[in-house]
Amino acid sequence: MKLKPWLRENKNMSYSEYQALPEMHRYDIYNEFIKYNQHLQKKAKLGWRPMTEEEKKWADEVSEKERKRYLLNSQIGGLDERGNYTALHHR
Repeated sequence: MKLKPWLRENKNMSYSEYQALPEMHRYDIYNEFIKYNQHLQKKAKLGWRPMTEEEKKWADEVSEKERKRYLLNSQIGGLDERGNYTALHHR
Protein backbone atom coordinates (compact mmCIF):
# COMPACT_ATOMS: atom_id res chain seq x y z
CA MET A 1 0.00 0.00 0.00
CA LYS A 2 1.20 3.52 -0.72
CA LEU A 3 1.66 6.18 1.93
CA LYS A 4 -0.94 8.69 0.70
CA PRO A 5 -3.93 6.32 0.68
CA TRP A 6 -2.78 4.83 4.00
CA LEU A 7 -2.72 8.30 5.56
CA ARG A 8 -6.26 8.97 4.33
CA GLU A 9 -7.63 5.63 5.55
CA ASN A 10 -5.83 5.18 8.86
CA LYS A 11 -4.83 8.64 10.03
CA ASN A 12 -7.57 10.77 8.46
CA MET A 13 -5.04 13.29 7.15
CA SER A 14 -3.89 14.44 3.77
CA TYR A 15 -0.32 14.21 2.55
CA SER A 16 0.09 17.98 2.84
CA GLU A 17 -0.96 17.81 6.50
CA TYR A 18 1.57 15.01 6.96
CA GLN A 19 4.31 17.17 5.37
CA ALA A 20 3.44 20.06 7.72
CA LEU A 21 4.07 17.94 10.82
CA PRO A 22 7.37 18.22 12.69
CA GLU A 23 10.00 15.75 11.55
CA MET A 24 9.75 13.56 14.67
CA HIS A 25 5.99 13.09 14.21
CA ARG A 26 6.44 12.32 10.52
CA TYR A 27 9.11 9.76 11.44
CA ASP A 28 6.77 8.03 13.93
CA ILE A 29 3.89 7.94 11.45
CA TYR A 30 6.15 6.65 8.69
CA ASN A 31 7.47 3.86 10.94
CA GLU A 32 3.89 2.86 11.75
CA PHE A 33 3.18 2.75 8.02
CA ILE A 34 6.26 0.56 7.41
CA LYS A 35 5.19 -1.90 10.13
CA TYR A 36 1.70 -2.06 8.64
CA ASN A 37 3.16 -2.83 5.20
CA GLN A 38 5.47 -5.50 6.61
CA HIS A 39 2.47 -7.12 8.28
CA LEU A 40 0.59 -7.18 4.96
CA GLN A 41 3.60 -8.62 3.16
CA LYS A 42 3.96 -11.41 5.73
CA LYS A 43 0.28 -12.27 5.40
CA ALA A 44 0.57 -12.32 1.60
CA LYS A 45 3.69 -14.50 1.72
CA LEU A 46 1.92 -17.03 3.94
CA GLY A 47 -1.09 -17.08 1.64
CA TRP A 48 -3.35 -15.71 4.37
CA ARG A 49 -7.02 -15.25 3.59
CA PRO A 50 -10.12 -14.93 5.75
CA MET A 51 -11.87 -18.14 6.73
CA THR A 52 -14.92 -19.13 4.74
CA GLU A 53 -18.19 -19.93 6.49
CA GLU A 54 -17.63 -23.67 5.91
CA GLU A 55 -14.17 -23.48 7.49
CA LYS A 56 -15.55 -21.56 10.47
CA LYS A 57 -18.26 -24.18 10.94
CA TRP A 58 -15.69 -26.99 10.75
CA ALA A 59 -13.37 -25.22 13.24
CA ASP A 60 -16.26 -24.72 15.66
CA GLU A 61 -17.16 -28.42 15.46
CA VAL A 62 -13.55 -29.47 16.10
CA SER A 63 -13.17 -27.11 19.06
CA GLU A 64 -16.45 -28.37 20.52
CA LYS A 65 -15.26 -32.00 20.23
CA GLU A 66 -11.94 -31.10 21.88
CA ARG A 67 -13.75 -29.28 24.69
CA LYS A 68 -16.00 -32.29 25.34
CA ARG A 69 -12.98 -34.62 25.32
CA TYR A 70 -11.10 -32.35 27.75
CA LEU A 71 -14.07 -32.19 30.13
CA LEU A 72 -14.59 -35.97 29.99
CA ASN A 73 -10.91 -36.62 30.71
CA SER A 74 -10.93 -34.16 33.59
CA GLN A 75 -13.93 -36.00 35.09
CA ILE A 76 -12.30 -39.44 34.85
CA GLY A 77 -8.97 -38.21 36.16
CA GLY A 78 -7.06 -37.71 32.93
CA LEU A 79 -5.73 -34.34 34.10
CA ASP A 80 -3.11 -33.89 36.78
CA GLU A 81 -3.01 -31.03 39.29
CA ARG A 82 -1.21 -28.77 36.78
CA GLY A 83 -3.90 -29.27 34.14
CA ASN A 84 -1.79 -31.49 31.86
CA TYR A 85 -3.53 -34.40 30.15
CA THR A 86 -2.05 -37.84 30.77
CA ALA A 87 -3.12 -40.79 28.67
CA LEU A 88 -4.86 -43.58 30.59
CA HIS A 89 -2.13 -46.15 29.84
CA HIS A 90 0.55 -43.85 31.32
CA ARG A 91 -1.15 -43.45 34.71
